[in-house]
Amino acid sequence: FFSSRRRHTRYIGDWSSDVCSSDLLEPALAGDAVVAVSLGGSRLTAERAGGEWLVSGRRERVLHGAAADLVVVDAATPEGIALFVLRADDLAVTERTTIDPTRRQADLGAGAVPARCVVGPERSPRVVERLRSLGDLAVAAEHTGIVGELLRSEEHTSELQSPMYLVCRLLLEKK
Repeated sequence: FFSSRRRHTRYIGDWSSDVCSSDLLEPALAGDAVVAVSLGGSRLTAERAGGEWLVSGRRERVLHGAAADLVVVDAATPEGIALFVLRADDLAVTERTTIDPTRRQADLGAGAVPARCVVGPERSPRVVERLRSLGDLAVAAEHTGIVGELLRSEEHTSELQSPMYLVCRLLLEKK
């Protein structure tokens, strides 16, 4: 999954080398693990228990959630919002039926599952903003590619007569 391998895992490496050790980062960058990112939505909470973090709550409609090996989530801690990595094997995963099979979604349930804090509350607002920007950029690039293919294809002549075609053509000509 391009969106998870390139957009999210590359940025994971910038967070903190001591927290994002090779057991998380290397398999994702090699394409051996799928990383899904779920920010916002229903509230997750994280609490320390002994020497580890435990995350509880539920997230709905997580893109690539059914295929993920790791899920990056934001969760409320006593100190503020932080980012955590959860292993999908620890989650209750309910796959959703979607129209687009390339955009599989799932609901994820976390009942006090072990988590690794990758970004603390002091840095999480900047990291979340950056992840959202990268996500927007990836969607825009994907849509540009789709429109470009439609414009080049002679098989879609009916679409070429639509008002949407004219708008897309004008946007591409402005480049």
